[in-house]
Amino acid sequence: MANYTLIAYKSDNTDYCRGCEMDRWSSDFQLFCTDDLDELAREYFRIKQIKIEQREAEYEITFLIDGVEASLEYDDALSSLNEKVVKAKAEYEAKAKAKQEADAKVATQLKIQQQLKQQKEQEAKDRLEYARLTKKFQSN
Repeated sequence: MANYTLIAYKSDNTDYCRGCEMDRWSSDFQLFCTDDLDELAREYFRIKQIKIEQREAEYEITFLIDGVEASLEYDDALSSLNEKVVKAKAEYEAKAKAKQEADAKVATQLKIQQQLKQQKEQEAKDRLEYARLTKKFQSN
């Protein structure tokens, strides 16, 4: 069984416009080791999903198989990685959709609860007003 290593590095970066420093980003380094190609695909997809600002440097990704550098294009061991990344993307999107649906359901339930609470409060106010008016007109 092969040991896979993913190394992701993003260098320091500074954005200049007409000689003025506009923004600055610090470097980042991530290391992930596994013996499962599916886990490697999920981690690769996760790193590719990291939000990078417009002028910020992107991650440079290096793969190692048993300590030897490998290429996505030329290495047979990584040839199925793209398929697994597509699968990881589909899983990610399915989880995101399920979370969005669950959040929408919770929001709907909260809205219904709030409406019921407001309705009960209004009914209580109406009962008090009715009792006040009944008392007022019965005494006359």
